[in-house]
Amino acid sequence: MESQLIDQIRDVLTLDTIDEYQLVYVLTKIRKLIELKQLGNNYPFLRFYCNWALHPKLDQVSTTNIVWDYIKPDSTPSKSAKFDRFEKFFDELDCFCGQECTATFNKKLTNRIIVILQRTFMDSPLVVTRKEEWTYTLKRDEGSDIYYYHLEPPQRS
Repeated sequence: MESQLIDQIRDVLTLDTIDEYQLVYVLTKIRKLIELKQLGNNYPFLRFYCNWALHPKLDQVSTTNIVWDYIKPDSTPSKSAKFDRFEKFFDELDCFCGQECTATFNKKLTNRIIVILQRTFMDSPLVVTRKEEWTYTLKRDEGSDIYYYHLEPPQRS
């Protein structure tokens, strides 16, 4: 099973182009391989983004805990931007491909993957719980292709 997953991942991530179906397919395969080989601690952001792409809402503390330092209200803009631009995702994806799949990730796919992930995450809010519940959503400026993240504070009674 492991070698089959590796072949499937390699086949997609070395293509010259990628569509939404291929990306979701490969993220599913990556997640399976991470779980099969118990690599979650090695690739926490990659695992997180795989989960986010596959679920309509992420609200389990154990899943969303990883992003709190990047999206909390007092985080620095540069730290938040690394999360917003998927830098950690691509760093770990590149490492994962090299270490686990003995393949080189086609970096020409980066911009296309970002567009697909943005569209996918628009419908999948993150609910980050620290003493109170914060909702982090991806929004799109009406009439444009500009995406931005919105951190919604807890509802006060």
